[in-house]
Amino acid sequence: MGNSTSKNTDYSNLSSSRVEDTVLCEYVDLAAQSMGSTIVRASDEFFGAAANILKPDAVKHNDDDDTVADGELDGWQTKRHSNRDWAIIRLGCEGTITGFDIDTTNFRDSSPVQVKVEAAVASEDLKDDDFDNWKWTTLLPDVAVKPDTHNLFLIRDTDELYSHLRVTIIPDGGIARLRCFGSVITKAAESSSEPLDLAFIGNGGHVVACSDARYGKRPNILMSGIGNGPSDGWVTQRSRLKNRNDWIVVQLGTSAVLKEAVVDTTFFKGNAPEAIAIDGCYSMESDPDLDVGVEWVQLVAKQRINPNERQAYAIPSNEIFTHVKLTVFPDGGVQRLRIIGTPKKLPNPTVTTEIIQTTEVIVTEDLEKPDVKETAIVEKVETITTVERDISPKKKVSSSINKKSATTAKSVSKKGNKRELVVEAAEEEVVSVTNKRRGPSAASARKAPADTTEEPMLANGETATTPPNKRVKRNL
Repeated sequence: MGNSTSKNTDYSNLSSSRVEDTVLCEYVDLAAQSMGSTIVRASDEFFGAAANILKPDAVKHNDDDDTVADGELDGWQTKRHSNRDWAIIRLGCEGTITGFDIDTTNFRDSSPVQVKVEAAVASEDLKDDDFDNWKWTTLLPDVAVKPDTHNLFLIRDTDELYSHLRVTIIPDGGIARLRCFGSVITKAAESSSEPLDLAFIGNGGHVVACSDARYGKRPNILMSGIGNGPSDGWVTQRSRLKNRNDWIVVQLGTSAVLKEAVVDTTFFKGNAPEAIAIDGCYSMESDPDLDVGVEWVQLVAKQRINPNERQAYAIPSNEIFTHVKLTVFPDGGVQRLRIIGTPKKLPNPTVTTEIIQTTEVIVTEDLEKPDVKETAIVEKVETITTVERDISPKKKVSSSINKKSATTAKSVSKKGNKRELVVEAAEEEVVSVTNKRRGPSAASARKAPADTTEEPMLANGETATTPPNKRVKRNL
């Protein structure tokens, strides 16, 4: 059916009774209904709709060994003797795919023998419903699946973006749920001029670090809706240490001026935090902890939070932020975090380049032959490039992104008992160039040390702007 190419990837079956026991729990379920994923077409839905495999709630395991009649299972189930039934899923957001959970819970006799998963990206040249002519890439090539269990598959080295999945069950039967783990890649938020929830996964927000995620998966806090219970949020273990608190760092979909934060503790009644606080920063690093010049700014001061309630906090700031950090005191769980803001890019940085050219004359003498002196001319060229970018009316980032120096000299013989007598600067030239650089620079997000704005120092301890006639001769 349609064009299909097999991707040479290394995949492995990680079958387990708990999805949380694998590395896949760190990723987002791109096929979740809360992401906006839908079934667009299926070859057969005789005993169960294909849309059932996208349900957010997990299937309750049935320990009854009695045979369950066709059509009574919670999942997608086709009629018998179909031979390769398929369903096409439109993912709510384009993204890269890391692995799958093909859940056959309660499907024993009716579980398929094998499952094939293909992926494609929507093409502008083809119609949305012309799936037969799409270029499909095989991610799982007719892999064997076990009945009544989670069949977990890890896909390695896949960085392509996909928007659709085609799931084929062989020869027939059904599956309960399908989870497609990956990372959302979107630039929709960058082009918006309206306030958005920039922490939402669908708008490019994602968790880059957290202190603990014992009982809930980290990405859940950025999903849409309110979930089905505490396990669909971010939950930490109980703190037994004094002055300990838990935190989670979120990179927003794009840089923005923030107006409101919403912390939702729905379903968290006896296990909600006592208090919360929110900070923000601007950094070009994905994880601000890698940015030595980052500065966190308080957005929401520490205050008590009510359990089982959705609470909004105004953010009175005109600064631009890329990351937020939610801190819970001392522990507990949060169902959802919303960060409402208007996307805004920083102005193009001002790039200043200084080219410092110096010429030094070094005179040496031989102690055994006082009348013999040798002269060497040393030419030095140093290039210093700095970037200045306004982050807010109160802050400016200035950093040196390029510093090059070159030295050329006439060779001088220094055999024997010789010493350098005089170092003189014969001439000097400083050239400054100011221009605009298009687009952000990775180094422009870091604050330079305080001495980067001072005048460059030459090798003899004088500044580049000291006139030659004021140079001090010194004996070496």
